[in-house]
Amino acid sequence: MKKYSSILSFALILSLFLSSCIKNEDIVWSGSVAEFDVAAYTSKSGGLPFPLVNRVPTGYGRSLGTLDPVITTRTVTDTIRMRINLVGAQKSTAQTFTVKVSSNFSTAVPGTHFDLIDTQVTIPANSSFGFARWVIRNPGPPAVAGTSVQAVFELVGNSEVQASENFKYVGWLIAQ
Repeated sequence: MKKYSSILSFALILSLFLSSCIKNEDIVWSGSVAEFDVAAYTSKSGGLPFPLVNRVPTGYGRSLGTLDPVITTRTVTDTIRMRINLVGAQKSTAQTFTVKVSSNFSTAVPGTHFDLIDTQVTIPANSSFGFARWVIRNPGPPAVAGTSVQAVFELVGNSEVQASENFKYVGWLIAQ
């Protein structure tokens, strides 16, 4: 028993001498990216690399809720604003980004189902937000009742600030 307690004491003393405090260094990210606000707060949909949203956000910086209006060709007649976030330090110069329709994922036809009003979005100097606008058109009754089309937009970065790989796409489901 005495031998066991001696070994245990020796192991405890040895572990105290061999252990050291590791200083935790703060990791500071100094870059910047741009992202679609609604994509950052909404889960990705059905294996797609982006969320497919069916409601118009009435506020920004939060998830969509049941009080946000559903997007249909008959109920949403106003312009829909998509907020673009600058993540990282604000820039001393205005930053301009391109918003384009993603032909790889969209089933909605520009000019028939919707119009993208702003293909260039500027985030002003010393700011973190910009807005891209689009509007839904009513193409008439769908060929099959209850069908939907999806308008998918892609955010393209500039030479100074790239688009976030995780949140550069957002899809909007338009019920017809």
